[in-house]
Amino acid sequence: MGGGSDYFGLFGPPVPNTGFPSITVAGIQACGLTNVTNLNQNGADYPDASLDSYMGFSFRATDPADGLTYDYEYAISGLTGTQTVITKVLAAPAVSPAEGLIAGLQSQRMNQLIGNQPDLTHFLDAMDRPQVSMSALDGTGNVDASFATGPFWGQITASWADADTAESRYVLGSAGAQKKLSDNAAVGLMAEFDHIKFDDPMGRAKGDGWLVGPYVVARVPDHELYFDARALWGRTDNEVTATGSTTDNVDGIRSLLMVRASTRLDAGPYQIRPRIELARARESTGTFIDGVGTTVPAIKGAINQAAVGLVVSRDIDTAAGKLSLSGAVDGIWTNTTNGPDATYENGRGRVAFGLNYVTSAAGTFSASAFFDGIAQDGYEGCGLSLAYNLRL
Repeated sequence: MGGGSDYFGLFGPPVPNTGFPSITVAGIQACGLTNVTNLNQNGADYPDASLDSYMGFSFRATDPADGLTYDYEYAISGLTGTQTVITKVLAAPAVSPAEGLIAGLQSQRMNQLIGNQPDLTHFLDAMDRPQVSMSALDGTGNVDASFATGPFWGQITASWADADTAESRYVLGSAGAQKKLSDNAAVGLMAEFDHIKFDDPMGRAKGDGWLVGPYVVARVPDHELYFDARALWGRTDNEVTATGSTTDNVDGIRSLLMVRASTRLDAGPYQIRPRIELARARESTGTFIDGVGTTVPAIKGAINQAAVGLVVSRDIDTAAGKLSLSGAVDGIWTNTTNGPDATYENGRGRVAFGLNYVTSAAGTFSASAFFDGIAQDGYEGCGLSLAYNLRL
């Protein structure tokens, strides 16, 4: 702010000919505030202070009462109809490059973790043979391998995505052992290990982590009702390198809760499969001091996601095998809190179409197309996927 340095009548009767002197950091701190910065002031233009339409000052400081930082302003404004201005607004925290990288890494990993979870209902009828599938579309891809033998099962997925200036690579390995309670129910213990690499203009981050916990899977045969639930907890070990800075290491904790349910209804030659999925993932890292001496605060992230969908399919027998055609529509609601002040909540629609051709000798060929982002401003996605499943 420009202007003079005297404050005629702003805080009381002025000192003759001089007014009150200018505001100082020491004077503000004497009032009990700490860490005073960004002090700006506009006093009276002595000797003709009557021409001033604004007299006041502003600054940023920490209030010891709650330990938070605020932006303060004290002023009078207006030559006529003069108004008093007294404000105290919570200051938006400055986000360091390391802080932004950790938040981005957490967000990518939580989304990938939810999206790559194994479908546990497949292991109710375990087959003693491995399966491999691969798919790819513009900028993204996936490789999936799984096995099941007796009470043991395992699955590995690898996915990659390139979007604008950011890209990520993610690998998730899952393994478990279960005890069948009947032909239609099992309980088990599962463990997951993952690795992620995340690059964007702020720098580079990567992390390794694990999760472990119980699960249950069951079905009601007469109604073809399937469901599974899992509760997993674990830790992460992360490495962040901000552009032009040093590499820092930070540990974290995380958890995943997920419930899925689906059923099947027949309508003539068509199969209708309603489905629902609820998931919550959480991550947090502790406070640390980076390589340049900046204190990076604890970063907490969470994703709550609910998806409700419907798949309609029809099977057609051919001379070489079975052809299945399908169409799906899903409504997805997501609430995300990530980093110090980033919160996102929105819903969207997704439609997909696909075919699956199963042969007795040559394996399975699949193709699908999707459009994502219906009824959501600022987001849309579409793609085509081709996959071949080879039974070894």
